[in-house]
Amino acid sequence: MTEAAVVTASTERPVPKGWRWVRLGTVIIGSQPGFASGDRDPQGTVQIRMNNVDTDGSWVWDQLTRVPTNSDTVRRFRIEAGDVLFNNTNSTELVGKSAVFTAFSEPVVYSNHFTRLRVQPSELDSRFLGSWLRLLWKERFFERICNRWIGQSAVKADKLLNLEIPLPPVTEQRRISDLLENSFGAIQRMQAAAEAQLETVTVLAARCISAAFGSQMNCEWEVRTIGDQLKDGTLIAHQDGNHGEFYPRASEFVQSGVRFITAKQLLADGRIDFQSAPCLTPARAQELRIGHGLGQDVLLAHNATVGRVGIVPPNCPQFVIGTSVTAFRPDHSRLDPLFLFFALQAPRFQQQLIDFMKQSTRNQVPITRQRELSLPVPPISEQRTLATRLMKQTAHTHAMKITVAEQLEAIRLLSAAVLRRAFNGEL
Repeated sequence: MTEAAVVTASTERPVPKGWRWVRLGTVIIGSQPGFASGDRDPQGTVQIRMNNVDTDGSWVWDQLTRVPTNSDTVRRFRIEAGDVLFNNTNSTELVGKSAVFTAFSEPVVYSNHFTRLRVQPSELDSRFLGSWLRLLWKERFFERICNRWIGQSAVKADKLLNLEIPLPPVTEQRRISDLLENSFGAIQRMQAAAEAQLETVTVLAARCISAAFGSQMNCEWEVRTIGDQLKDGTLIAHQDGNHGEFYPRASEFVQSGVRFITAKQLLADGRIDFQSAPCLTPARAQELRIGHGLGQDVLLAHNATVGRVGIVPPNCPQFVIGTSVTAFRPDHSRLDPLFLFFALQAPRFQQQLIDFMKQSTRNQVPITRQRELSLPVPPISEQRTLATRLMKQTAHTHAMKITVAEQLEAIRLLSAAVLRRAFNGEL
């Protein structure tokens, strides 16, 4: 299929009675790409950048870029109420996001990453156009027609203007736009409430751990450094992955085999994403000097996402770790793995990591320095009791989080469903 066919294929679909397919370029006064500016001026004109337009068609005004301009530049590139800004250049997944301008407290211009579309009011309602572009973005249409380069993608002006939009009479467009505004207002309120609930549930698990390792630990529990626990056998092993010449090269990774776990695989909720990890052949994994993991090892990210913790399931297949991860292997008769998993997440230990990083120029806590950090070691019976209680509490909050996340995703999909109904003439 040719590019021209791609952008005009919409005319093959029927439209409601009284509607017509119209080429976008015929119902706008003009399209104007913005201008690039690498200069900054604290007293200059606000220039809209990619971060100022959200994917839901709203404006983000908390981070403004000001650039030097003159009267001619402002005249040519000023955004007026009713203008639609189309994000012509961005990452592949974001290219094509759009927003309808309403007002700002001062003149606003826009960068070359946008194209300004100014409609013919007698033919096209700008809000109707903005909603239609948003639907195309949600359906990943622009992702399919964009030109791609390394690091960015673009929708060229001729492709944009050749798009055919289904148009009812302009009075009907305005009626639909009013309905969509009301619907999106309700959806945004639902989304904000769900996002707040998700944040509450996320914090709840951390609060459970914080409470468990609070004053009781400070007053009653023995606290020893990781180095001392390694010396007396409380920890059987405390190791990271292979460094330098022993680190596997990219060409050595294969589709299946022994999983190679890095900090990327340690998720924020304490799980380890084995499925996304690259693999080494069993023979190559066996050659590695260190970093061979076992079931019930506790993993700590000490580079990149410092502080994330995961516990390896029992009877886990063989795996190896990279240099960004530390594996703790406790003596189960003296240090319960599940207790250790929670102790590494406790605020006191996490703060030790933060304090060390403040003293370093790099976002990491090497394994040698970790051995200076301390962990609580209460009696094993107390460890197991506390670990069991925390496991139940965090499992409950995790289930709640999944439920709320599913609700949030359904709300996000709702806006696309409403848009489809609008452009099928069902509102």
